[in-house]
Amino acid sequence: MKPRFFSQFETQENPTCYSVSEVTKMIQDCLESSFPPLQIKGEISNFTAHVSGHWYFTLKDASSQIRVVMFRSANQSLNWKPERGESLEVKIQGQVSVYKSRGEYQIICQSMEKCGKGAEEFEKQKEKLQREGLFERKKKLPFLPHHIVIISSPTGAAIRDILNVLKRRYKGIKVTLVPSLVQGKEAPPSLIEALKKAQSLNADVLILTRGGGSTEDLWAFNDEALAKALFAFPLPVISAVGHEIDFTISDFVADMRAPTPSAAAELVVQNVSDLSEQIRKITRQLYHSIKRKIQHLKEKESYLRQHLPHPLKRIQDLQQYLDDLNTHLKCSFFQQTHLRNEKLRHLMSLLESLSPLKILNRGYCLVNRNDTLIKTAHELKKGEEISIRFSQSFALACVNKVGFIDNKTEKEKSDPMG
Repeated sequence: MKPRFFSQFETQENPTCYSVSEVTKMIQDCLESSFPPLQIKGEISNFTAHVSGHWYFTLKDASSQIRVVMFRSANQSLNWKPERGESLEVKIQGQVSVYKSRGEYQIICQSMEKCGKGAEEFEKQKEKLQREGLFERKKKLPFLPHHIVIISSPTGAAIRDILNVLKRRYKGIKVTLVPSLVQGKEAPPSLIEALKKAQSLNADVLILTRGGGSTEDLWAFNDEALAKALFAFPLPVISAVGHEIDFTISDFVADMRAPTPSAAAELVVQNVSDLSEQIRKITRQLYHSIKRKIQHLKEKESYLRQHLPHPLKRIQDLQQYLDDLNTHLKCSFFQQTHLRNEKLRHLMSLLESLSPLKILNRGYCLVNRNDTLIKTAHELKKGEEISIRFSQSFALACVNKVGFIDNKTEKEKSDPMG
Protein backbone atom coordinates (compact mmCIF):
# COMPACT_ATOMS: atom_id res chain seq x y z
CA MET A 1 0.00 0.00 0.00
CA LYS A 2 1.45 3.36 -1.01
CA PRO A 3 1.84 6.17 1.54
CA ARG A 4 -0.82 8.80 1.14
CA PHE A 5 1.57 11.56 0.12
CA PHE A 6 2.60 9.60 -3.01
CA SER A 7 -0.80 10.27 -4.56
CA GLN A 8 0.10 13.91 -5.15
CA PHE A 9 3.07 12.89 -7.33
CA GLU A 10 1.03 10.59 -9.55
CA THR A 11 -1.42 13.30 -10.57
CA GLN A 12 1.13 16.02 -11.36
CA GLU A 13 1.86 16.56 -15.04
CA ASN A 14 4.93 18.64 -14.20
CA PRO A 15 6.28 17.10 -10.94
CA THR A 16 8.16 19.35 -8.54
CA CYS A 17 11.88 18.88 -8.14
CA TYR A 18 12.56 18.32 -4.42
CA SER A 19 15.73 18.91 -2.51
CA VAL A 20 17.54 16.08 -0.71
CA SER A 21 16.42 17.47 2.64
CA GLU A 22 12.80 17.65 1.52
CA VAL A 23 12.82 14.06 0.29
CA THR A 24 14.56 12.89 3.46
CA LYS A 25 11.99 14.73 5.57
CA MET A 26 9.12 13.11 3.66
CA ILE A 27 10.71 9.68 4.11
CA GLN A 28 11.17 10.39 7.81
CA ASP A 29 7.53 11.42 8.24
CA CYS A 30 6.36 8.37 6.34
CA LEU A 31 8.45 5.81 8.23
CA GLU A 32 8.11 7.23 11.72
CA SER A 33 4.33 7.51 11.45
CA SER A 34 3.89 4.04 9.94
CA PHE A 35 5.54 1.91 12.62
CA PRO A 36 4.40 1.39 16.22
CA PRO A 37 6.96 0.65 18.94
CA LEU A 38 8.72 -2.61 18.05
CA GLN A 39 10.44 -5.43 19.88
CA ILE A 40 13.50 -6.64 17.99
CA LYS A 41 15.78 -9.55 18.80
CA GLY A 42 19.32 -9.80 17.47
CA GLU A 43 23.05 -9.89 18.16
CA ILE A 44 24.97 -6.75 19.13
CA SER A 45 27.98 -5.83 17.01
CA ASN A 46 30.07 -2.68 16.46
CA PHE A 47 29.18 -1.45 19.95
CA THR A 48 30.38 2.07 20.78
CA ALA A 49 29.82 4.00 24.01
CA HIS A 50 30.22 7.70 23.17
CA VAL A 51 31.67 10.18 25.65
CA SER A 52 28.25 11.80 25.71
CA GLY A 53 26.86 8.62 27.31
CA HIS A 54 24.91 7.55 24.22
CA TRP A 55 25.34 4.02 22.89
CA TYR A 56 25.63 3.17 19.20
CA PHE A 57 25.61 -0.38 17.87
CA THR A 58 24.33 -2.66 15.13
CA LEU A 59 21.72 -5.32 15.75
CA LYS A 60 22.07 -8.22 13.33
CA ASP A 61 20.94 -11.74 12.54
CA ALA A 62 22.02 -14.24 9.89
CA SER A 63 20.96 -12.12 6.90
CA SER A 64 20.25 -8.52 7.96
CA GLN A 65 21.35 -5.73 10.25
CA ILE A 66 19.91 -2.51 11.70
CA ARG A 67 21.63 0.51 13.22
CA VAL A 68 20.52 1.22 16.80
CA VAL A 69 20.93 4.28 19.03
CA MET A 70 20.30 4.10 22.79
CA PHE A 71 20.50 7.54 24.34
CA ARG A 72 21.98 8.14 27.77
CA SER A 73 18.56 8.76 29.34
CA ALA A 74 17.50 5.23 28.33
CA ASN A 75 20.68 3.24 29.01
CA GLN A 76 21.13 4.65 32.52
CA SER A 77 18.33 2.38 33.76
CA LEU A 78 20.37 -0.73 32.85
CA ASN A 79 22.62 -2.32 35.47
CA TRP A 80 24.86 -3.81 32.80
CA LYS A 81 26.70 -2.64 29.71
CA PRO A 82 27.68 -4.53 26.54
CA GLU A 83 31.40 -4.98 26.04
CA ARG A 84 32.98 -3.99 22.77
CA GLY A 85 33.60 -7.07 20.66
CA GLU A 86 31.27 -9.20 22.82
CA SER A 87 28.82 -11.40 20.92
CA LEU A 88 25.66 -10.78 22.92
CA GLU A 89 22.08 -11.58 21.94
CA VAL A 90 19.57 -9.04 23.23
CA LYS A 91 15.95 -8.01 22.86
CA ILE A 92 15.29 -4.31 22.46
CA GLN A 93 12.20 -2.16 22.40
CA GLY A 94 12.32 0.90 20.20
CA GLN A 95 10.92 3.14 17.53
CA VAL A 96 11.84 3.36 13.83
CA SER A 97 13.52 6.69 13.08
CA VAL A 98 15.40 8.39 10.24
CA TYR A 99 18.78 10.08 10.81
CA LYS A 100 18.46 12.90 8.30
CA SER A 101 22.14 13.85 8.18
CA ARG A 102 23.02 10.53 6.57
CA GLY A 103 19.60 9.63 5.19
CA GLU A 104 19.63 6.34 7.09
CA TYR A 105 16.89 4.68 9.07
CA GLN A 106 17.67 3.42 12.54
CA ILE A 107 16.03 2.24 15.75
CA ILE A 108 15.83 4.53 18.77
CA CYS A 109 16.12 2.02 21.62
CA GLN A 110 14.12 2.71 24.80
CA SER A 111 14.90 -0.53 26.66
CA MET A 112 17.13 -3.57 26.25
CA GLU A 113 17.50 -6.92 27.95
CA LYS A 114 19.72 -9.91 27.55
CA CYS A 115 18.24 -12.97 25.92
CA GLY A 116 18.85 -16.30 27.47
CA LYS A 117 18.78 -16.75 31.20
CA GLY A 118 16.03 -14.23 32.03
CA ALA A 119 13.78 -15.37 29.21
CA GLU A 120 14.43 -19.02 30.06
CA GLU A 121 13.58 -18.43 33.71
CA PHE A 122 10.37 -16.63 32.68
CA GLU A 123 9.28 -19.51 30.45
CA LYS A 124 10.00 -22.10 33.14
CA GLN A 125 7.99 -20.10 35.67
CA LYS A 126 5.16 -19.66 33.19
CA GLU A 127 5.02 -23.38 32.31
CA LYS A 128 5.09 -24.38 36.00
CA LEU A 129 2.19 -22.11 36.96
CA GLN A 130 0.24 -23.12 33.87
CA ARG A 131 0.51 -26.79 34.85
CA GLU A 132 -0.82 -25.85 38.29
CA GLY A 133 -3.90 -24.31 36.65
CA LEU A 134 -3.27 -20.67 37.62
CA PHE A 135 -4.03 -19.41 34.11
CA GLU A 136 -7.34 -21.22 33.57
CA ARG A 137 -9.98 -19.73 35.86
CA LYS A 138 -11.18 -16.31 34.68
CA LYS A 139 -13.75 -14.19 36.50
CA LYS A 140 -16.08 -11.94 34.53
CA LEU A 141 -15.68 -8.18 34.88
CA PRO A 142 -18.68 -6.30 36.34
CA PHE A 143 -20.70 -4.34 33.81
CA LEU A 144 -20.91 -1.14 35.88
CA PRO A 145 -18.63 -1.25 38.93
CA HIS A 146 -19.33 1.17 41.77
CA HIS A 147 -15.95 0.88 43.48
CA ILE A 148 -12.55 0.31 41.83
CA VAL A 149 -9.36 -0.52 43.74
CA ILE A 150 -6.01 0.28 42.12
CA ILE A 151 -2.70 -1.15 43.31
CA SER A 152 0.20 0.89 41.97
CA SER A 153 2.86 3.41 42.84
CA PRO A 154 1.19 6.64 44.02
CA THR A 155 3.77 8.72 42.16
CA GLY A 156 3.83 6.85 38.86
CA ALA A 157 2.32 7.93 35.56
CA ALA A 158 0.09 4.85 35.49
CA ILE A 159 -2.24 6.02 38.27
CA ARG A 160 -2.55 9.47 36.69
CA ASP A 161 -3.46 7.96 33.32
CA ILE A 162 -6.12 5.73 34.88
CA LEU A 163 -7.69 8.55 36.91
CA ASN A 164 -7.82 10.82 33.86
CA VAL A 165 -9.60 8.17 31.80
CA LEU A 166 -12.06 7.34 34.60
CA LYS A 167 -12.87 11.01 35.10
CA ARG A 168 -13.54 11.45 31.40
CA ARG A 169 -15.63 8.30 30.97
CA TYR A 170 -17.57 7.98 34.22
CA LYS A 171 -17.54 10.80 36.72
CA GLY A 172 -18.41 9.99 40.29
CA ILE A 173 -17.17 6.41 40.41
CA LYS A 174 -15.41 5.53 43.66
CA VAL A 175 -11.69 4.84 43.28
CA THR A 176 -9.34 3.69 46.05
CA LEU A 177 -5.57 3.59 45.59
CA VAL A 178 -3.63 1.05 47.63
CA PRO A 179 0.00 2.18 47.30
CA SER A 180 2.72 -0.39 46.72
CA LEU A 181 6.25 -0.77 45.50
CA VAL A 182 6.25 -1.84 41.85
CA GLN A 183 9.97 -2.38 41.22
CA GLY A 184 12.86 -4.10 42.98
CA LYS A 185 13.27 -7.02 45.36
CA GLU A 186 10.85 -5.59 47.93
CA ALA A 187 8.07 -5.14 45.38
CA PRO A 188 6.54 -8.68 45.47
CA PRO A 189 5.87 -8.73 49.26
CA SER A 190 4.64 -5.13 49.05
CA LEU A 191 2.22 -6.06 46.26
CA ILE A 192 0.98 -9.12 48.19
CA GLU A 193 0.33 -6.96 51.26
CA ALA A 194 -1.54 -4.47 49.09
CA LEU A 195 -3.76 -7.31 47.82
CA LYS A 196 -4.64 -8.21 51.41
CA LYS A 197 -5.65 -4.60 52.10
CA ALA A 198 -7.66 -4.38 48.88
CA GLN A 199 -9.61 -7.50 49.81
CA SER A 200 -11.15 -5.71 52.80
CA LEU A 201 -12.34 -2.62 50.88
CA ASN A 202 -15.61 -4.09 49.54
CA ALA A 203 -14.75 -3.15 45.95
CA ASP A 204 -16.04 -4.56 42.66
CA VAL A 205 -12.84 -4.89 40.64
CA LEU A 206 -9.07 -4.49 41.02
CA ILE A 207 -6.53 -2.94 38.65
CA LEU A 208 -2.89 -3.98 39.16
CA THR A 209 -0.73 -1.57 37.22
CA ARG A 210 2.55 0.20 36.61
CA GLY A 211 4.12 2.03 33.70
CA GLY A 212 6.65 0.73 31.21
CA GLY A 213 10.23 -0.23 31.90
CA SER A 214 12.89 -2.79 31.24
CA THR A 215 12.50 -6.47 31.96
CA GLU A 216 14.34 -5.98 35.25
CA ASP A 217 11.93 -3.17 36.17
CA LEU A 218 8.90 -5.41 35.55
CA TRP A 219 10.39 -8.60 37.03
CA ALA A 220 8.54 -8.23 40.34
CA PHE A 221 5.31 -9.07 38.51
CA ASN A 222 6.76 -12.49 37.58
CA ASP A 223 6.98 -13.52 41.25
CA GLU A 224 5.40 -16.91 42.02
CA ALA A 225 4.01 -15.89 45.43
CA LEU A 226 2.39 -12.83 43.85
CA ALA A 227 0.89 -15.00 41.11
CA LYS A 228 -0.70 -17.32 43.68
CA ALA A 229 -2.02 -14.36 45.68
CA LEU A 230 -3.61 -12.96 42.51
CA PHE A 231 -5.16 -16.34 41.71
CA ALA A 232 -6.71 -16.52 45.19
CA PHE A 233 -7.99 -12.93 45.09
CA PRO A 234 -11.82 -12.99 45.20
CA LEU A 235 -12.45 -10.00 42.90
CA PRO A 236 -11.91 -9.76 39.13
CA VAL A 237 -8.38 -8.52 38.43
CA ILE A 238 -7.11 -6.50 35.45
CA SER A 239 -3.35 -6.55 34.93
CA ALA A 240 -1.90 -3.50 33.16
CA VAL A 241 1.85 -3.78 33.57
CA GLY A 242 4.23 -1.99 31.22
CA HIS A 243 3.58 -1.33 27.55
CA GLU A 244 1.57 -3.29 25.02
CA ILE A 245 4.55 -5.46 24.08
CA ASP A 246 5.41 -6.35 27.69
CA PHE A 247 4.12 -9.57 29.22
CA THR A 248 4.45 -10.71 32.83
CA ILE A 249 3.22 -13.69 34.83
CA SER A 250 0.63 -11.39 36.43
CA ASP A 251 -0.89 -10.82 32.98
CA PHE A 252 -1.54 -14.55 32.56
CA VAL A 253 -2.93 -15.07 36.08
CA ALA A 254 -5.21 -12.01 36.01
CA ASP A 255 -8.77 -12.31 34.76
CA MET A 256 -7.98 -9.83 31.97
CA ARG A 257 -4.85 -8.19 30.59
CA ALA A 258 -4.81 -4.58 29.44
CA PRO A 259 -2.01 -3.39 27.14
CA THR A 260 -1.66 -0.08 29.02
CA PRO A 261 -2.97 1.52 32.23
CA SER A 262 -5.27 3.76 30.19
CA ALA A 263 -6.66 0.72 28.40
CA ALA A 264 -7.35 -0.90 31.77
CA ALA A 265 -9.49 2.08 32.77
CA GLU A 266 -11.38 1.84 29.48
CA LEU A 267 -12.01 -1.86 30.04
CA VAL A 268 -13.31 -1.51 33.57
CA VAL A 269 -15.88 1.26 33.01
CA GLN A 270 -18.19 2.12 30.17
CA ASN A 271 -18.30 5.59 28.71
CA VAL A 272 -21.40 7.26 30.15
CA SER A 273 -22.15 9.13 26.94
CA ASP A 274 -21.75 5.91 24.93
CA LEU A 275 -24.05 4.09 27.34
CA SER A 276 -26.64 6.84 27.11
CA GLU A 277 -26.55 6.76 23.33
CA GLN A 278 -26.77 2.96 23.37
CA ILE A 279 -29.80 3.12 25.67
CA ARG A 280 -31.47 5.66 23.40
CA LYS A 281 -30.74 3.50 20.37
CA ILE A 282 -32.13 0.36 22.03
CA THR A 283 -35.19 2.31 23.20
CA ARG A 284 -35.87 3.48 19.63
CA GLN A 285 -35.40 -0.02 18.27
CA LEU A 286 -37.70 -1.45 20.93
CA TYR A 287 -40.36 1.19 20.24
CA HIS A 288 -40.35 0.53 16.49
CA SER A 289 -40.29 -3.23 17.04
CA ILE A 290 -43.35 -3.08 19.35
CA LYS A 291 -45.10 -0.73 16.95
CA ARG A 292 -44.52 -3.10 14.04
CA LYS A 293 -45.71 -6.04 16.13
CA ILE A 294 -48.93 -4.26 17.12
CA GLN A 295 -49.59 -3.28 13.50
CA HIS A 296 -49.00 -6.86 12.39
CA LEU A 297 -51.44 -8.19 15.01
CA LYS A 298 -54.07 -5.66 13.95
CA GLU A 299 -53.72 -6.70 10.32
CA LYS A 300 -53.93 -10.35 11.31
CA GLU A 301 -57.08 -9.70 13.36
CA SER A 302 -58.68 -7.87 10.45
CA TYR A 303 -57.84 -10.71 8.08
CA LEU A 304 -59.25 -13.32 10.44
CA ARG A 305 -62.45 -11.35 10.91
CA GLN A 306 -62.92 -11.21 7.15
CA HIS A 307 -62.03 -14.78 6.30
CA LEU A 308 -63.04 -16.86 9.29
CA PRO A 309 -66.80 -17.81 9.42
CA HIS A 310 -69.00 -17.10 12.41
CA PRO A 311 -69.00 -20.05 14.87
CA LEU A 312 -72.78 -20.57 14.51
CA LYS A 313 -72.45 -20.62 10.72
CA ARG A 314 -69.65 -23.10 11.08
CA ILE A 315 -71.83 -25.36 13.27
CA GLN A 316 -74.69 -25.18 10.78
CA ASP A 317 -72.37 -26.10 7.93
CA LEU A 318 -71.08 -29.07 9.90
CA GLN A 319 -74.63 -30.20 10.72
CA GLN A 320 -75.55 -30.07 7.04
CA TYR A 321 -72.38 -31.94 6.21
CA LEU A 322 -73.31 -34.65 8.73
CA ASP A 323 -76.79 -34.93 7.20
CA ASP A 324 -75.24 -35.35 3.76
CA LEU A 325 -72.93 -38.02 5.09
CA ASN A 326 -75.84 -39.83 6.74
CA THR A 327 -77.89 -39.79 3.51
CA HIS A 328 -74.92 -40.93 1.48
CA LEU A 329 -74.23 -43.70 3.99
CA LYS A 330 -77.82 -44.97 3.81
CA CYS A 331 -77.84 -44.94 0.02
CA SER A 332 -74.52 -46.65 -0.06
CA PHE A 333 -75.71 -49.29 2.43
CA PHE A 334 -78.89 -50.08 0.49
CA GLN A 335 -77.03 -50.10 -2.78
CA GLN A 336 -74.39 -52.46 -1.45
CA THR A 337 -77.08 -54.70 0.09
CA HIS A 338 -78.97 -54.88 -3.22
CA LEU A 339 -75.80 -55.67 -5.14
CA ARG A 340 -74.84 -58.41 -2.73
CA ASN A 341 -78.37 -59.91 -2.82
CA GLU A 342 -78.28 -59.97 -6.60
CA LYS A 343 -74.91 -61.63 -6.54
CA LEU A 344 -76.14 -64.17 -3.99
CA ARG A 345 -79.21 -65.01 -6.13
CA HIS A 346 -76.98 -65.44 -9.15
CA LEU A 347 -74.67 -67.79 -7.28
CA MET A 348 -77.60 -69.78 -5.90
CA SER A 349 -79.06 -70.10 -9.40
CA LEU A 350 -75.70 -71.21 -10.72
CA LEU A 351 -75.29 -73.67 -7.90
CA GLU A 352 -78.78 -75.04 -8.43
CA SER A 353 -78.18 -75.49 -12.17
CA LEU A 354 -75.08 -77.52 -11.41
CA SER A 355 -76.83 -79.73 -8.81
CA PRO A 356 -77.16 -83.44 -9.76
CA LEU A 357 -80.74 -83.40 -8.50
CA LYS A 358 -81.56 -80.79 -11.10
CA ILE A 359 -80.50 -83.25 -13.80
CA LEU A 360 -82.89 -85.86 -12.39
CA ASN A 361 -85.80 -83.52 -13.13
CA ARG A 362 -85.04 -83.96 -16.81
CA GLY A 363 -85.71 -87.74 -16.69
CA TYR A 364 -82.33 -89.05 -15.58
CA CYS A 365 -81.79 -91.29 -12.58
CA LEU A 366 -79.01 -92.53 -10.30
CA VAL A 367 -78.27 -96.22 -9.78
CA ASN A 368 -76.71 -97.36 -6.51
CA ARG A 369 -75.66 -100.70 -5.21
CA ASN A 370 -75.07 -100.88 -1.51
CA ASP A 371 -74.81 -97.03 -1.42
CA THR A 372 -72.21 -97.10 -4.21
CA LEU A 373 -72.93 -95.14 -7.35
CA ILE A 374 -72.96 -97.33 -10.45
CA LYS A 375 -71.53 -95.58 -13.47
CA THR A 376 -71.65 -98.42 -16.04
CA ALA A 377 -73.54 -101.72 -16.46
CA HIS A 378 -70.29 -103.63 -16.44
CA GLU A 379 -70.23 -103.10 -12.70
CA LEU A 380 -73.46 -105.13 -12.27
CA LYS A 381 -74.22 -108.84 -12.29
CA LYS A 382 -77.42 -110.66 -12.91
CA GLY A 383 -79.47 -111.14 -9.80
CA GLU A 384 -77.96 -108.15 -7.84
CA GLU A 385 -80.30 -105.75 -6.12
CA ILE A 386 -79.95 -102.10 -7.03
CA SER A 387 -81.53 -98.80 -5.91
CA ILE A 388 -82.77 -96.40 -8.57
CA ARG A 389 -83.01 -92.72 -7.51
CA PHE A 390 -85.42 -90.41 -9.35
CA SER A 391 -86.01 -86.72 -8.78
CA GLN A 392 -88.70 -87.16 -6.18
CA SER A 393 -88.67 -90.93 -5.56
CA PHE A 394 -86.70 -94.15 -5.70
CA ALA A 395 -87.23 -97.79 -6.58
CA LEU A 396 -85.59 -101.11 -5.76
CA ALA A 397 -84.90 -103.51 -8.63
CA CYS A 398 -83.21 -106.78 -9.41
CA VAL A 399 -80.83 -107.13 -12.38
CA ASN A 400 -82.18 -109.63 -14.90
CA LYS A 401 -79.86 -108.88 -17.75
CA VAL A 402 -76.65 -106.85 -18.33
CA GLY A 403 -75.73 -105.60 -21.79
CA PHE A 404 -74.07 -102.68 -23.54
CA ILE A 405 -74.86 -100.44 -26.48
CA ASP A 406 -72.68 -100.11 -29.55
CA ASN A 407 -72.62 -96.39 -30.24
CA LYS A 408 -71.69 -96.92 -33.89
CA THR A 409 -74.54 -99.29 -34.73
CA GLU A 410 -76.67 -98.37 -31.79
CA LYS A 411 -77.46 -102.04 -31.35
CA GLU A 412 -77.89 -103.69 -28.02
CA LYS A 413 -75.48 -106.48 -27.21
CA SER A 414 -75.68 -108.90 -24.37
CA ASP A 415 -72.92 -109.30 -21.88
CA PRO A 416 -71.87 -112.92 -21.93
CA MET A 417 -71.36 -112.74 -18.18
CA GLY A 418 -74.88 -111.42 -17.71
